Amino acid sequence: MGQAGIAGVLAALLFAPGAFATRIEGRVVNGTVNRPVANAEVLLLSPRPQVGMQLIAKVTADASGHFAFPSSEVESNGFYLVQVNSGDVPYHFPVRLASDGNATVDATVYDSTRSGAALRVSLLRVLVQANGNQAQVQQEYHVENDSRPPRTYDDEGGTFRFRLPPGISKPSIAVTGLMNMQI
Repeated sequence: MGQAGIAGVLAALLFAPGAFATRIEGRVVNGTVNRPVANAEVLLLSPRPQVGMQLIAKVTADASGHFAFPSSEVESNGFYLVQVNSGDVPYHFPVRLASDGNATVDATVYDSTRSGAALRVSLLRVLVQANGNQAQVQQEYHVENDSRPPRTYDDEGGTFRFRLPPGISKPSIAVTGLMNMQI
């Protein structure tokens, strides 16, 4: 094989998807007190058809909140979410792989509170659609949390309460967050 052939094979290997080591790393910070979160458990998740979110790897942040997933666990063309649990609250962060296959994730979590005083509905949308002799009603709420310092609202009795009039069929409820993904 000539030099041109060898160069072509090397180029194909070097630039083929998955040919370089992929690294996902970052830092977990408590945004309420602006300090690193030591020893936080950090999960790497990836959506899989017919399975849902699959755990790919689990690491523990060091004393400065830094974490890194082993490159052997990460594919350069994959889609990933980093999950950090703070108290009873799971936080999710999308992983955006750069062209070199690496990503840095800034994972900010917050102290939690059971007080809903800082919550407000900033947008309410009601959609009504005729369905035979019945009406299908859809309500969408955009809830904002203006707590200072910032805190996550977490109430074991439920995060969002609403009343249904008598005679209403069982509602279908979905909560979406980051990237419009269901929570």
